[in-house]
Amino acid sequence: MYNLLLKSIHLQKKFYFLIHVFVVAFVNSCYSYFIFTRKKLLRFSRNNFFRLINVVGLIAALPISLKPDYNCAMKPTTIHLIRHGQTDWNIQRKYQGSIDIPLNQTGLLQAKELADKLIGQRFDALYSSHLQRACQTAQVVAYAVNLPVSIDERLREIHMGDWEGRSIAELAETQAEFQELAHNDPEHYRPNGGESIKSVADRMLAALDEIARKHSGKEVLVVSHGMAIGTVLCLLQGIPFSEVGKHIPHNTVLKTIVWENKKTQP
Repeated sequence: MYNLLLKSIHLQKKFYFLIHVFVVAFVNSCYSYFIFTRKKLLRFSRNNFFRLINVVGLIAALPISLKPDYNCAMKPTTIHLIRHGQTDWNIQRKYQGSIDIPLNQTGLLQAKELADKLIGQRFDALYSSHLQRACQTAQVVAYAVNLPVSIDERLREIHMGDWEGRSIAELAETQAEFQELAHNDPEHYRPNGGESIKSVADRMLAALDEIARKHSGKEVLVVSHGMAIGTVLCLLQGIPFSEVGKHIPHNTVLKTIVWENKKTQP
């Protein structure tokens, strides 16, 4: 069906091009005839000639105005969101954010177990955040599904600013008032030097939309981070960002969404 649509579009382009050529040739012939016979151009003055040229321009624009919307042919793209494997800071409950922490031995094992489950399945592409913990997970998966890893920095974790490297328990004692602000207005609140959840959602959705359009109708693997994925899941389901902590997937857990014309279904 998709091939027939492309053939139809190709024939339409040829048809309108032939009309364009015919009309331009006809007008040029008429003008040459009047000049050649040296008749009085009372009915075909220069002004009338340029009016006719304008009409030709409108006809020539028909292929553009009737150009089909290729977006309407976009097929649903299945995107499998994967959180990276475990790190030592996950165990210590420290905010990692933009700090480049590697996987620990458990995390590497988790990545291998996930990869084993994906063997034999067909995917069109594999994307990953540039951070080490995501890349390590993606590389293990890449070997199993026989795909290269494409890096997209927009898939990175939320930047936690001054909170990075500090434990949740520590911040609860020393910066309780700031954590309360973050809970009450999570969409706009950002730690000093960090970014808001809304900015994370904006860049994640932009990246996923681009990926979905590039791989229309296919299945794609995307390795990202807990808060980044949780933010997307909340946004797609209409869940307040204050509840994002409840929707952060466990390490190497796969969350699937279906993307079609910027409309998604978790």
